[in-house]
Amino acid sequence: MQAREPSREQVLQWIEAVQEDLDRLHERLGPLLEKQRRLEARQALLKDLLSSFEVPGKTLLEDGTRPWAVSVQPAGSIGDYVRDRAEEILREAGGPLHINEIHAEFGRRSYHIPGAGRPVNLIVHLRKASGIVSPARGMYGLEEHVGAIPAQRKSTKRRKRAPRRPVAKEV
Repeated sequence: MQAREPSREQVLQWIEAVQEDLDRLHERLGPLLEKQRRLEARQALLKDLLSSFEVPGKTLLEDGTRPWAVSVQPAGSIGDYVRDRAEEILREAGGPLHINEIHAEFGRRSYHIPGAGRPVNLIVHLRKASGIVSPARGMYGLEEHVGAIPAQRKSTKRRKRAPRRPVAKEV
């Protein structure tokens, strides 16, 4: 017995039937997929909230509060706040520290770091602070530990290039 080939109309009917099944399935799945998206977003927010309770090496107080989460920033300027905290860190260190070490110590002590929270955000304030000097690139220390460093101006004069000498040709 030979198999009969389906007609074009029959294939179109099959396609239409499958499309109807897919449409019914999308109608039933659509709300579930939306609910899944909302629940995943909520779960991510809850995980972020949970992580705010967990700080390595820190414990909750007896009343359940998080002392490290309380802002210690005074009502004064951010520059004064950063300078005061940096002076405290540098005084305890007894000498100059690299900006990355100062930044790490700010983090260890849970001090507020302005801006994006990167070392450069501290540099902006340390460069303006009187009493804090930079003895070398990236290093900051108290003037009393390092000594006064005279301000050096960069020369704006361009260095002249030596004239090119002709290359001697060998014969």
